[in-house]
Order: sequence, then C-alpha cells, then structure tokens
Amino acid sequence: MDVEEFGADALQERLAQQAIASQAHADAATLRERFRRAMFFRDVEAIPNFEFGYWDRTLEVWRSQGMPDWVVDEATAYRYFGIENWTMVPLHVGPNAVCEHKVL
Repeated sequence: MDVEEFGADALQERLAQQAIASQAHADAATLRERFRRAMFFRDVEAIPNFEFGYWDRTLEVWRSQGMPDWVVDEATAYRYFGIENWTMVPLHVGPNAVCEHKVL
C-alpha cells in the first residue's frame, strides 16, 4: 500500500464506498418481494428465475457436453445456472378434509 492510501481523503472515500455497498445490500429485495413485485407488474431489479427440476439423464448429457463435473443434482444445477433457490410448502387446497374422518 502507498502512503496516500492511508490519508484522510482515502479513508473517507473507502468509508463512502462501504456505506454505498451496505445500503445496496440493505435495499436488496428478498426473493418473495421480487416475486410479488413481478406478479403485480411493478419495477423489480431482477425477475425471479424458477425451474422445476432436471432429469438425471439430462444432467449426464450436459456433463458430457462440457458442464462441470460438480453439477451432480438439482441443487448444484440451480447454483451453476443461477436459478433461484426456493422451497415449496405443501398446502392442501382440495375439498376433502385433512383430518381423520370419524362418525360421532
């Protein structure tokens, strides 16, 4: 490091850059917020990218075509392709009761 990098001006500049970076991180929307914004036709910094899985054979073929060997399952494929990581919550919305049926 040069002596100038320790000066007051350089320190103020680094602090300002850190403040901008931390503010950008604080302003970043969660996946849920971005999804809702996109569904309501609002501005969003990045549209959520969802996929619904890959066949095992597809991943084998892609690896033979040059995809890295560390992509071995759906989770690593999502990481490699930059696809959003999401979790589905099972929800019963059918007309049948979810509790045990008992005649009283």
